[in-house]
Amino acid sequence: MSKITVKNPIVEIDGDEMTRIIWQMIKDKLILPHLDIDLKYYDLGIEYRDKTDDQVSVDAAEAIKKYNVGVKCATITPDEARVKEFNLKKMWLSPNGTIRNILGGTVFREPIIYWSIHGKKPVVIGRHAFGDQYRATEMAFGGKGKLYLRFVAEDGTVTEKEVFNAPDAGVAMTMYNLKSSVIDFARASMNYALERKYPLYLSTKNTILKIYDGMFKDIFQQIYDTEFKSKFEAIGISYDHRLIDDMVASLVKWEGGFMWACKNYDGDVQSDLVAQGFGSLGMMTSVLMTPDGKTIEAEAAHGTVTRHYRHHQKGMPTSTNPIASIFAWTRGLIFRGKIDGTPEVIKFAEKLEKICVDLVESGVMTKDLAVCIHGESVSTDKFHTTESFMNAIAQPLNLSKVYNGRSVVDNVSFSVKTGEIIALLGSNGAGKTTSFYMLVGLTRPDEGRIIFNGDEITTLPMYKRALLGIGYLPQENSIFRGLSVEENLTSVMENLSISAEEKRRRVEEAIEQMSVGHIRKSKAYVLSGGERRRTEIARCLVLKPKFLMFDEPFAGVDPITIQDMQKIIVELVKQDIGIILNDHNVQETLHICDHAYLMHRGKVIAEGVPEQIRTNELARRYYFGNRTSVPNIST
Repeated sequence: MSKITVKNPIVEIDGDEMTRIIWQMIKDKLILPHLDIDLKYYDLGIEYRDKTDDQVSVDAAEAIKKYNVGVKCATITPDEARVKEFNLKKMWLSPNGTIRNILGGTVFREPIIYWSIHGKKPVVIGRHAFGDQYRATEMAFGGKGKLYLRFVAEDGTVTEKEVFNAPDAGVAMTMYNLKSSVIDFARASMNYALERKYPLYLSTKNTILKIYDGMFKDIFQQIYDTEFKSKFEAIGISYDHRLIDDMVASLVKWEGGFMWACKNYDGDVQSDLVAQGFGSLGMMTSVLMTPDGKTIEAEAAHGTVTRHYRHHQKGMPTSTNPIASIFAWTRGLIFRGKIDGTPEVIKFAEKLEKICVDLVESGVMTKDLAVCIHGESVSTDKFHTTESFMNAIAQPLNLSKVYNGRSVVDNVSFSVKTGEIIALLGSNGAGKTTSFYMLVGLTRPDEGRIIFNGDEITTLPMYKRALLGIGYLPQENSIFRGLSVEENLTSVMENLSISAEEKRRRVEEAIEQMSVGHIRKSKAYVLSGGERRRTEIARCLVLKPKFLMFDEPFAGVDPITIQDMQKIIVELVKQDIGIILNDHNVQETLHICDHAYLMHRGKVIAEGVPEQIRTNELARRYYFGNRTSVPNIST
């Protein structure tokens, strides 16, 4: 299998503790097997930083300036306890701060979305990581007196204001910001909004801090009006200023899908709030973008997960969420692909992100996410260890099949979850049927693996896949012609370890659901084609499937029967059963599917929702032909 070439280098920054372990797994399992990539490596682990007097942090930042893209593992910012633990020369500054000071720019944090957990669109937080409380000077005063704010200009001019006539002891603080820094913040925010195609909001409290916050408001408006307004309008997004309290309320009310530029403290608080609201910090990306929008550094938004690392050191299993670290790699790759003009790199990174999301949606997750769904007392069967979760991500990437020297399926990946309809489309010889048969178990792939609920099933025979919950309905009727409808249903449960009462209950439930009660005693050979198909589906349902795979369900039947089958399939999805369709009847299939994969000569050339398939240029060229439009049917 050939690797995808990444045209220009990416700066790789290693880190500490559990995230360092995960970082290496990601590189070994997900990146290097698939990409031909030049990684400029810098070790920002705390011990090597100490060895180099932290020069390595400066070198890493300069490398990012040179190559425009960096991906960073989480690192330790030492406190007194860490200085003692690692016997450090001094309490080194945050490497993030060092990199940010050299690159400039703004940090943008964005949740990684899982609909089963919260069902909202992303909210991207842009934090102005300069000044305000974080550069403040504070003091305590012991009694009555006057507090002044005084500025001495370079030419000696003095500006002074009386702040407060204190009646007794108290505390005071001064903080500041710079016009140049706010200008950079505005440009970085607007460039990132263009990158993500999200409307942008700036929040301040300018009604109270008329001069301080007023500067933020005025600069953003000026930069927008003079540099970005036409660019925003061209892609249908907008900019607006809102009070911070209004934005907090909007965060709760709105469905997401916007970018929020915050002052330093607000961004610190709101980014953690958004992260936890969307699941955990393990599902939050962090991207530093320079004001000109030409350089980024991507990393996970969480720390080094010390508690899990202590378990790892003792040889104990951990369930650490690697997804934010994976997305640090993918966001770096996507940006690299955009500036290099290499869409295949972008597609690889987006596919890897989709695999992560689909895995979690299917119920395969680490403990932090399982707790969000099942509560603090979640049992161990509801989540995966770090390593097994990483394996689940790595394994389904590519299926290949060769017959007589001809590649009929070449490096193909599919992802299906319960409660949705997926379609495999393509002309004769495209490879869709072979791909379908590999999923069913009728043929084995030469390369790649098939993962079901986190476990590999590549070598499992069909009957074992059926017992796991994968039902199969072939194009030709497969019911036992000499048995009645009821006997067809009971026969497939002979080897199930369930009570006779449970078997009877399942039969009655399936018969009612498929509306075949009036023919339950009839032999299969006297049934019509539609009745046989309903009986086949009922026979699958008694095995309580999680997925049903339909091979050519709309082939060779009349329009009324097609509509009947469509309604049945839609009803099955409402029961959270996943459906995989393989059919040549493109309109009937696109009418009901949620997502489709279009194959040509063994490769997936297009994928997406039905409308994306209908309007795709490659789909028109290789599948739909020269028709000027591809109509959508209606019921």
